[in-house]
Amino acid sequence: MTTVTTTDILRRPALLNALEGITLIEDGRRHEPKSVLLSYALYQKVQEQIENELYLINNQKALGISAYTEFLTREEVSEDLG
Repeated sequence: MTTVTTTDILRRPALLNALEGITLIEDGRRHEPKSVLLSYALYQKVQEQIENELYLINNQKALGISAYTEFLTREEVSEDLG
């Protein structure tokens, strides 16, 4: 995984070329993680998992915290069995 800062990106925009996997983008001043850039090939492999997680996060209020944690527990068990 490559780590770049926002300041580095402003100086050299070619750093956003993520052909080799994952690039972590940090805030230039605070050195806090801000974004992650995935190569398209890697994104295709994890696309469904990302979309499922985004759905759960967006609908967390409707599901309720207890239902969300219960779902995550059951999902881990089903992945282990699968």
